[in-house]
Amino acid sequence: MPKLAIALEPILDGTGTINTPAGYEVVVSTGSQTSGTPKLTYDRYVFGQSADTFVVGHFRVPDDYASGGVIGFEVGSDVTSGNFRMIAGVEPFDVSSTDTDAAVYNAADASSATSVPGTAGQVKNLEITLTMTGVAAGEVVSVFLGRDPDHADDTAAGDVWVLCDSIYFEYA
Repeated sequence: MPKLAIALEPILDGTGTINTPAGYEVVVSTGSQTSGTPKLTYDRYVFGQSADTFVVGHFRVPDDYASGGVIGFEVGSDVTSGNFRMIAGVEPFDVSSTDTDAAVYNAADASSATSVPGTAGQVKNLEITLTMTGVAAGEVVSVFLGRDPDHADDTAAGDVWVLCDSIYFEYA
């Protein structure tokens, strides 16, 4: 199945009361660099345990899109025990009928309870199947990714983070 890299950002909603943006940080490796190479550096979105936090973005659905939809990403944590639960959703901006000022996401599709990697700083791949109602090839869609820390399945007592450049949309 084809994969399309997508960029998401921590964006506060217009009212400032509903969407809490995920944190953002740049991490520089503590390892000794090889001679002549830069320090390994990467950026990540940080999803805390005390409030629902999100990143959002938009992309054009590929012209060869036929069906389905999955958002995937590399996720890790600095804690070594517990489970976390991520959520995601999509909303098409249909040029003929959707009033984007009143649009809402199709659903809050959820991952199952996922265990944090057993070693702090390690990552694992996670995918969430999206409700793709009304999505068509060539359309622009809005997508979000977040953590649902108040769900009973989310027991990780610390932050969960997603590598920024690892987020993708997979489709049939």
